[in-house]
Amino acid sequence: TKAINQRSFPHFLGKAVAQGVRGKQAVWGGALDVDHFKDYNETYGHDEANEILRAFGPYLQKMTRESDFVCRSGGEEFFLILSNITKEQAMEIMERIRTNLAKEPVLGAIKVSIGLVGMIPDPTEDPKAAYDIKKTANELYKRADEELRRAKREGRDRVCVGESFRPVKTIPGKKTLKILISEDEHETAMTLAHSLQIKGAEVEIAGTLSQAREQFDITQPDLIITDLAMPDGDGTQLIKEFRAKNPRLITHVISGYGERKAEVLALGAQVFWLKPLDYRQIQEAIVKIMEEKV
Repeated sequence: TKAINQRSFPHFLGKAVAQGVRGKQAVWGGALDVDHFKDYNETYGHDEANEILRAFGPYLQKMTRESDFVCRSGGEEFFLILSNITKEQAMEIMERIRTNLAKEPVLGAIKVSIGLVGMIPDPTEDPKAAYDIKKTANELYKRADEELRRAKREGRDRVCVGESFRPVKTIPGKKTLKILISEDEHETAMTLAHSLQIKGAEVEIAGTLSQAREQFDITQPDLIITDLAMPDGDGTQLIKEFRAKNPRLITHVISGYGERKAEVLALGAQVFWLKPLDYRQIQEAIVKIMEEKV
């Protein structure tokens, strides 16, 4: 679909929200869904339905600005991230997307419902105020999705705009352990993340070193768990860079190369976990850290 895939979508949403909060600029989220897609699939077949989705991503990119993010958020659902834009401009883009479908050769037979909501920082807020970027991003997605559902209930083929909101502030005194997992094996990353989330940790996942660098600046984690063999480099690069930024950073390494254990420990990593991973053992070790830190 030439859209940001579902796995990378939370990363781009968090990045846009973090930049908006820091720059005191609005970020608008648009949730889009193809109306009656299931019926279209049953009537015209799976191949025809897939052709619609393949054409929809490029169409959205054509209808938006170069600075906007077009993301796949579900089966036939997409999400647009529009930064540094007014409410009127965001509404204009959404209406243009909805009304111009009829002019497209492949997409002319479909219609879309859209939910639109803005996160608008308070320009008078103390610049030292602390915000919860993850909760703010989740709130933007949730509110836009609620407006999308309202558009469906009210008859489809329309844009529903919800009330804008301020970024979510952190709660004083409430602490948790923030963990960044740098791992390109999706199943490994998700299994590890889930085992830690159910124990109360806040977990972000990065599939490349570049994503890990961006997430590190956004979330400021207390602990990083990184693989060594990554698509765009070696995990030791992260150990050196992140520990230079935060000498107190807790660093764990996961790898199938046991012979590199001494190397990574010499760089400052506290723990080396050999693949295949014992998730329960890692979970127990992280829980001990949480009890000491939190």
